[in-house]
Amino acid sequence: MVLMADSVDFVRREVAWNAALPAEALEALALDDSEKVRGAVASNQRTPQPVLASMTRDALWVREMLAGNEALAVEMVVFLADDPAETVRFGVASNPDVPVDLLVRLAGDPAAIVRGAVALNESTPPSALIGLADDESGQVRRLVGMNPKTPIDALTRLGADPDDFVNDSARTTLRSLE
Repeated sequence: MVLMADSVDFVRREVAWNAALPAEALEALALDDSEKVRGAVASNQRTPQPVLASMTRDALWVREMLAGNEALAVEMVVFLADDPAETVRFGVASNPDVPVDLLVRLAGDPAAIVRGAVALNESTPPSALIGLADDESGQVRRLVGMNPKTPIDALTRLGADPDDFVNDSARTTLRSLE
């Protein structure tokens, strides 16, 4: 793996994204000086869980990439759901494999970007989508309206929302379900 030692971090990052890269190579790249390379390792589903666990307190970019890794162990997903950076919590809320109870908790996150990711996640339970349909943020309500898993009664209510972007998204989803 000559490219793993390339002096250009872009090259090493591309190597780290390789889905066929052996675990030993990913372990070595996890120690790279470049956070972009480590972020690529964090997003690679073949990265061993102990290596991923060591990255939960890494630089912001690395944690953002880690949060979206669908192979991430549940205990690490739960840990990252409490990250102080809303962009990391956004990654957790966007992950289709996040536990449902965590999505319900993140539906009450103070950051609209996180609530919006929950609203758009098709794994979010209907009860949480119904609650988010009344969110103070028009962007969150618009994303609830775009989720085909949103209950019909909530979509109908959003179809009458005073915000044109919200009501348009809900009406479009309702039409697609007919």
